[in-house]
Amino acid sequence: MASDRLSRITAACGFGYLFTLVANVAFTTDGPRPFGSVTDEVARVRSVTTALRWSALLGEVGALFLGGLAVGLALLLLRRGRPAAGAVAAVAGTAAVTLESCSFAALAASAQSADRALGVDAVMGLGNLHTTLLLLVFAPSGVLVLASVAGRMWGRTGTVLSTVVGVSGIVAIGCVLSVREDAGPLALPLVIAFWGVPVWGAVLGYRLLRPRKALRLAPSGTELDSTITPELSSRP
Repeated sequence: MASDRLSRITAACGFGYLFTLVANVAFTTDGPRPFGSVTDEVARVRSVTTALRWSALLGEVGALFLGGLAVGLALLLLRRGRPAAGAVAAVAGTAAVTLESCSFAALAASAQSADRALGVDAVMGLGNLHTTLLLLVFAPSGVLVLASVAGRMWGRTGTVLSTVVGVSGIVAIGCVLSVREDAGPLALPLVIAFWGVPVWGAVLGYRLLRPRKALRLAPSGTELDSTITPELSSRP
């Protein structure tokens, strides 16, 4: 069925988005730090440009997975009779993917500038652009999560947790205005959004793949078990 295929593709994108984030954190390094010593940061960047390029590549792949997740969620919400939530998911996903893709493109350009010795301003300027765009990603990502809540894709616990993640993403955008390295009171929402959105995508994928038992009536009136997918079994 087309709905089953859509669910599998959406689930794969959710798992892929989480995988690319974990791989990026575990095996690469971060870009120029806005609050560090400029001289020290440029020297550090020049010594890890290969790792930064891998980070940018994984980030771009992650953006593609996020886009697939957003499109899949939007289509599933439309099929569930939730057109408003589906439209919000599509718009928020487009904004998040655009910002994330541009963010990691700036990171790759910063690494290239360091390799070519284009100067401190080029390296740090592109690095700061990368950080700013990456922080801006959290707001539309949070709206994407909240769209799944509005579309009633979750049970009671999932609704509460998804709401926390979504609101944290919107609040975390305030880090763009922060003048402190530790983000002050916004540190907790930032961490929740950073890990929560990818984990949300993977859990959503698991729910879409997990079959559920439902009861239907045979012609004789006896109850028979039938396995149906979550998006078809969920009630509006």
